[in-house]
Amino acid sequence: MCTRRKRIQKSVKFLAFGLLASSATAYAASGDLGGGFNISGYIAPTYIYSQDQNISSFYLGTTAPGPYEYYSTNLGAIGGVQLNVSKTFKDGSGIYLSFMPNMGYNKPIQKAQFKVPLSDHWTLTGGQVIAWDGYESSYAPTLLTITQSLAYDYIEPGYYTGLGAEYAAGPYSAKFMVGNFNTAFNASSKTPSFQYYLGYSPSSSPWSFWLYGAVADTNATPAPGPTYNLIYNDIDGQYASGPITLGWELFLENASGGAVNGGAGQAWGTELLGNYKLTDAASVTLRYDYFNDTKNGGLASVTGSPGAYNYQGGFAPNPNNPNRGPVRQEFTVAGLYQFTPELLGKIEYRYDWSDYKTFGLYQNAADAAGGNLYGLSNNSSLVGVQMVYTF
Repeated sequence: MCTRRKRIQKSVKFLAFGLLASSATAYAASGDLGGGFNISGYIAPTYIYSQDQNISSFYLGTTAPGPYEYYSTNLGAIGGVQLNVSKTFKDGSGIYLSFMPNMGYNKPIQKAQFKVPLSDHWTLTGGQVIAWDGYESSYAPTLLTITQSLAYDYIEPGYYTGLGAEYAAGPYSAKFMVGNFNTAFNASSKTPSFQYYLGYSPSSSPWSFWLYGAVADTNATPAPGPTYNLIYNDIDGQYASGPITLGWELFLENASGGAVNGGAGQAWGTELLGNYKLTDAASVTLRYDYFNDTKNGGLASVTGSPGAYNYQGGFAPNPNNPNRGPVRQEFTVAGLYQFTPELLGKIEYRYDWSDYKTFGLYQNAADAAGGNLYGLSNNSSLVGVQMVYTF
């Protein structure tokens, strides 16, 4: 009897161990914890070399002093660490959390959003929501380069905190939201911002198109400063068929009183991206950006202010005409290789240039962080290597 009981206990333990192992295997494959819970994320250590700033270093997230500033404080930085946690319920509603230490929009929170379906087509949503602008991915595992585009880094909205609705029917989709602009709380502005998204993605075509817009009150640079009205719009298109992926964007921002000289600011430009899969694991990406920030010395939010111009990012008024800002362009070539389903490797060469000398030259990273430049150039370049592990 005792031997039989021990055999039963061993069988139960073996069964329990088998269930645990099965659950662990299922989680490792999908991130699904059961009960509607899901955990996912990635780690993306990145190496950057820039001779112009005398930088050769690995980094992970936004740390100071850091590598070349091809990012903004709102949008985080190259690479980084992200943890996503979601919980969905039987009625189709859910909560979606995303954490990025040292890089989140509202550190360390990147996203904190809920969704509640109201009908077959309408969904109520709210919280801290990543803006719907642009064609580029915000996440390293799906980004086809290491660095982001000029528009993504310097002009596109990052996130909103508020309440909105989403609509979806066939190839058509729409999103609307009222909330604070690029902040969880904005005491200096009592007027909420408004953002919208209109999309068309037919299943019978490899093409998809969308229009994004935002209207907001925000602060001039440096803060605290007077608020000004900001209107941002971009039109985007994407093509994906077989080994070819193409992306395109046309953007325009107007900011009343938001220029360096206190006048009306305006920036506009376009982006083109193409990716071609050489094999199932290897692909190559080409990208070109054009960013016109000439009006009234440039946007203060991009160019900075007298005595604190953005030489690290390549934005500053013309020394011969302080009422004119730069025309910035960049070209990037990147190679990607999928070593395993979880591990993606990237290598990139990026060349930036301006129509006059706007790029600071630095002795080291500390000088770059402190703005202690020893000269100016009209171009800059970098080489980057990144490994992205997704779980």
